[in-house]
Amino acid sequence: MHTFKSGWLANCLMYAKKLQIHISNWGINETRILRYAVGSILAFAIAMGFSWPLSYLVPVLILGFLKPKAETPTIKSAINFVLFLSVACGLGLIISQYLLPYPILHIILMTLLFLHLFYAEKSVINQDLKTWIMVATLMIPIMGLSSQELAFVVAVNILVGAMVTVGIGWVVYRLFPEPEMSVSVKAPSPVPMSAESRLSEAITGLLVVMPILALFYSFNWSNHALVLIFIAILASMPAISKSFSLGKAMVIGNLFGGIMAIILFEILVMIPHFYFLIWISFLAALYFGTGLFSEKKAAPLFGMAFSTLLVIIGSATSGTADAGDKVWIRVIQIAVAVIYVVLAYRFLDKWKESNLIKTEAAI
Repeated sequence: MHTFKSGWLANCLMYAKKLQIHISNWGINETRILRYAVGSILAFAIAMGFSWPLSYLVPVLILGFLKPKAETPTIKSAINFVLFLSVACGLGLIISQYLLPYPILHIILMTLLFLHLFYAEKSVINQDLKTWIMVATLMIPIMGLSSQELAFVVAVNILVGAMVTVGIGWVVYRLFPEPEMSVSVKAPSPVPMSAESRLSEAITGLLVVMPILALFYSFNWSNHALVLIFIAILASMPAISKSFSLGKAMVIGNLFGGIMAIILFEILVMIPHFYFLIWISFLAALYFGTGLFSEKKAAPLFGMAFSTLLVIIGSATSGTADAGDKVWIRVIQIAVAVIYVVLAYRFLDKWKESNLIKTEAAI
């Protein structure tokens, strides 16, 4: 028996080595597309197979590690990621346990936390870690409105999801390493924003998020937490505030993902098998990955659409009987979140412009 296990392990290692050698001969784009598809669907299969609470967020959040220009994860970055998130989960539990009875203190603390997250430079807190921290500090207290036991379960499962995410990210980057020719060519570093500009954008993001956060806690809208999470994530992307056309593109991208999710779900209703779900999702990942890593102007829309598809299918099919209704609910929730953020930024931009005109006229 021991000999059989040793031989099986040796064969697995041999085939993995052959696969790596074969992949090393691929082009840069082919490697990145396949890494994107395999990584996202591996996360999707694990999340749907084990179906722990909030597991549907894992395949969505791992896309940040697989997107264009993402950095190759290391052991050190993975450990730091989990440690930072552990602190965020601990903070979420403290807020849930001690500050929920004091809404004013709670809102003040959340305002300061999100101001720091929105203001921080990418070199200090990258977008992926920022996203996970926002998920933890929003979801845990919201679940705490129902019960402290539920808040603790959510905190544990967020950490489990984070460890699964970084683990899968590390594995797929070893199976599909970045080609050496692309590693040596570094893109020019973007011009860093001034502290004043970052503060202005951080305050704008707060004005978008905090009213919705206050409404969620006032009316205990825990069943619609996905809307709040999407609003917070989108508000942390300063590019939206700079371009209304980008905001409209984001609406189109998420609408496209929602339509594709409905089509995919209707196909699954006809063939309700787990392996078919994984296979058709892998084909979708290849399609969206090919679009995302292309030179098209609309390339980013493919990434938005695929993340929307994953969160809708994942949350709607995670062990519930009313999956058909949940697909439509998730599509509507995400559409509401995206449209709200785009319109809120548009309103604030117009308000800033009118104030600026008045100030210049007074001078």
